[in-house]
Amino acid sequence: MNEISQTSAILKLLRKAGNKGVPNYAFPAHRILKYSSRISELRQDGYNIYCERVVLPNGRSTNTYRYYLQEETVKKKWYQKKESKRHEKAD
Repeated sequence: MNEISQTSAILKLLRKAGNKGVPNYAFPAHRILKYSSRISELRQDGYNIYCERVVLPNGRSTNTYRYYLQEETVKKKWYQKKESKRHEKAD
């Protein structure tokens, strides 16, 4: 059986959707139930994934969100650490 990881499946969906984005209800249809956790992991890996809440023409908000991937993202290596500003001394 040829199965791919959920994070790989999310990346594939996001790349395929392009600037149309992927609605949150599409992830469970692809057997990705904890998509917010997987998207969080992808963000930690350096992927620039953002979401927007869908708003109806009359201004009412919905419970639907669209997720987008910006391809210009530079992937960070797992061993690269984020610099912490709390260790900097104020002059």
